[in-house]
Amino acid sequence: MNVRPATEADVPLLLQMIEDFFAIEGIPFDRTQLSPALRALLGNASLGTVWIFEQKDSVAGYATLTYGFDLEFNGRDAFLTDLYLVPAFCSPSVSTSHNSSCSQCARSKALHR
Repeated sequence: MNVRPATEADVPLLLQMIEDFFAIEGIPFDRTQLSPALRALLGNASLGTVWIFEQKDSVAGYATLTYGFDLEFNGRDAFLTDLYLVPAFCSPSVSTSHNSSCSQCARSKALHR
């Protein structure tokens, strides 16, 4: 499994996965509104991070970690707002591995627990 930061080149792929994820969750999806928000997140590291999960030569999913600030946590905090796996890659071992990768990346950003 490979985890890499998403880039502007990933926007079409991300939008498709986000649309699939939102459909599963029953969240309204409007590409014209979401596309600029996604581009803003990708273009400003202070807002958060989007990761792409890859398994061999295939995209296995994505995760979105967004940042906030909370006195309860003594400063910057983060929320894993999306964690989506393409159905072909859904299994407990794969999702546990991706969730662990997200946690490691969040810790590397010096977030408070």
